[in-house]
Amino acid sequence: MSCRSTLLVLALLAGGCDGRLSYDGGSPPPPPPPPPPPPTGGGGAVHQSFAIDSVLPGAEFLYVRWGEVGVSDPTAEAGIFVANDAAGLFSGAPVATSTNGGAVQVDGLAGTTTFFVGLAVRVGAGDWTPSGAPMIAHTGVPVYADPAADPGLADGQTPGTAFNDVFLAVVTAFSQGGGNVWIAAGTFESVSFPLLEDVNLYGGFAPGFAVVDRDPTAHPTILNGLAGEYVLRVDSGGDAQIVEGLEIEGLGAVTNGVDLSGSPAELRAVAVRGCTRGMSLRNSAFGPNVSVALFGCTLEANSLQGASIKGALDVTVERSRFVSNTGEGFDAGPLEAPDGGGASL
Repeated sequence: MSCRSTLLVLALLAGGCDGRLSYDGGSPPPPPPPPPPPPTGGGGAVHQSFAIDSVLPGAEFLYVRWGEVGVSDPTAEAGIFVANDAAGLFSGAPVATSTNGGAVQVDGLAGTTTFFVGLAVRVGAGDWTPSGAPMIAHTGVPVYADPAADPGLADGQTPGTAFNDVFLAVVTAFSQGGGNVWIAAGTFESVSFPLLEDVNLYGGFAPGFAVVDRDPTAHPTILNGLAGEYVLRVDSGGDAQIVEGLEIEGLGAVTNGVDLSGSPAELRAVAVRGCTRGMSLRNSAFGPNVSVALFGCTLEANSLQGASIKGALDVTVERSRFVSNTGEGFDAGPLEAPDGGGASL
């Protein structure tokens, strides 16, 4: 038995995959038992029907948006929880509640701090039940990028002086010790760059960068790739980095839309189309394990796989779609267990 280990945890919620889910490891194992039914409210109605759509960090605030994603018990209530300690995330009171989707700005937070944001559901006066994996956000003053910006005015410090090159914004954030790059709607051409350590990307802003108007669907931020290259590389090996609200277009000529190697990351509301591989997620087979999460992503019309993983990775996939990829929708690669241990899919 190999001393290498890979633990793969998949939560494929409200998603689809018309490519094949495959692994490279000989004859497939017998199918696992079916999962237990979801928690129910009064009368047996399913009530785990909410999910966080986005978590946007500012200098000293978080803007959280959530919505309904499934059949709902009309008495079900969603609660949003925020803490700087993952273990105690759900121990306090929620910062906001609703019986449908909503948004809340949580002010007065410490700057340059990592926060965890989770959603829980309850029916009536019952206990809060966590639903879905928590998300991470790092507060900090943003650096701005806008494809329509005037480069002669650019310093990235205000919406009016945004960079018209995303990588210049990334370098500036990195030079300041890390931070968040807010990116306006529009198209950036011939894109291929590494996401430097402790830098995070947030697209989908309307002109003016108003937080309440941010909507990656209505205001798409598009990165058109450079032929023969990756579009976005994540390989700093530091703390978890976040990429949220981007559309990556390979135009039939790009290798990997997202090329991740040995780095923890959360990829949220990221669409990748027209690449050889939409997302290539890699780590050494000898570990330590690296955590990667896909929330609400779309991998579509890529010529090999929508997403491909290999190595010691803990992978969570929620509410993501794998559509019309020529090879596999999600290629899980080999599952390798340590001596006396196990690996699961």
